[in-house]
Amino acid sequence: MAVVSFEIRPEGRELTNINSRRFGAPGITMLIGDFLQADASHLPCPDAIFIGGHGGHLPQILARAKEALRPEGCIVFNSVSEESRTAFVRGAEAAGMDVQPSVRIALNDYNPIEILKSHAPHRGCCLRDEAFPK
Repeated sequence: MAVVSFEIRPEGRELTNINSRRFGAPGITMLIGDFLQADASHLPCPDAIFIGGHGGHLPQILARAKEALRPEGCIVFNSVSEESRTAFVRGAEAAGMDVQPSVRIALNDYNPIEILKSHAPHRGCCLRDEAFPK
């Protein structure tokens, strides 16, 4: 399995390295830069995308991520506020994606996390599939 991470902040590289060692997930390819501005044409089309931070650009990130996905791929997002939940749902719907039922987790009464998932309906092949066979 290949894992590629976009991190807008250069200092995020060290945190990713620490966490990948801590949680036994080595081999993450880290790309520093803005996902919305980056040239990702050299990367294989992913089966799934996880969005961590979005800097207020969630609808744009969802639209671009959907175009990168393999057919019937999914995008997952952890929401910690009603505002980010609403932004995800609206952004996914605007991108023509189906929003799946969410899962809400909480250790106590504070800081619940809602795990949201959108699904890209079958739309043919990712444009890069031929260059990067699965």
